[in-house]
Amino acid sequence: MKRLIIILTAVLLASSGCQKEVTYNHTLGLGSERNVLNASAGSTPVIVWSNTTWTARFDTPVSWAGIDRVSGKGIGQVIFSYDANYGDEREVVIRFAAGGEEKTITMVQKKGN
Repeated sequence: MKRLIIILTAVLLASSGCQKEVTYNHTLGLGSERNVLNASAGSTPVIVWSNTTWTARFDTPVSWAGIDRVSGKGIGQVIFSYDANYGDEREVVIRFAAGGEEKTITMVQKKGN
């Protein structure tokens, strides 16, 4: 039993040293530039990569959508949530800024029925 505990402890110590920290060496990056959404209500993540702090904001005010956070640091995500669309196709641009750099993602919601 004592031998088993020693072996398990050694395995745990060895495996904990195998984790590698992930870093991103660029000021700002996004998972995509455009996202097309169904007409029904929902939410979707926007992946953000940065080596510094970043901010997020809508290009224009909208009443049908929101984001769960307006800033972060490093690699993270913003959850974009939106109401059901009962009219024409609509879109909004989310602007991300970090270290003097800016990138955008356009969220397009399909036409409702």
